[in-house]
Amino acid sequence: MKKQTRKVLLSAATLAALSSVAGGAQAATDALSMSAKIIAAVQVTAQNALDFGSLTYTGAGGTVTMDATTGNRAAGGNVSLVGGVAGGDPGTFDLKGAKSAVVVVTMPATDTIKNGTKALVVDKFTIGGATKLTKALATVTSKGFKVGGRLNVTAAAPTGTYTGTVTLTAAYQ
Repeated sequence: MKKQTRKVLLSAATLAALSSVAGGAQAATDALSMSAKIIAAVQVTAQNALDFGSLTYTGAGGTVTMDATTGNRAAGGNVSLVGGVAGGDPGTFDLKGAKSAVVVVTMPATDTIKNGTKALVVDKFTIGGATKLTKALATVTSKGFKVGGRLNVTAAAPTGTYTGTVTLTAAYQ
């Protein structure tokens, strides 16, 4: 029995020695800090409608372009502007979000305005003269961004008032 005890003790000592050699590598640990900052959601609020004003056309129709920076209209094709270049208004909107955050505002490539079932395409939207707006908010609310675009008047457009909406999309960059 003593021989067996010695063999067991010798085997246990051998295992302990081998495990200390094999497991001899040291592990190191440290704590990594974590954080999150929750900021206010960005908001875009339409203030004034994009108004192409009153117009007439003959023949094949044409276009009316509203310049977002100057607020002036320009006619193309067979369109005549009633009230001159100043007979409409660019649309305006405000942004609200976290101070110093960068916000990107985009618009679709095209949209429509309607008079009953007849639709006219509005395209080439601009925000302050550019196709999109990238703005670092100096204050929580930034106001008065101007929107322009081009109204395409077709040859068969009936007289009347055409209305619709276009979606502005604002997101943090």
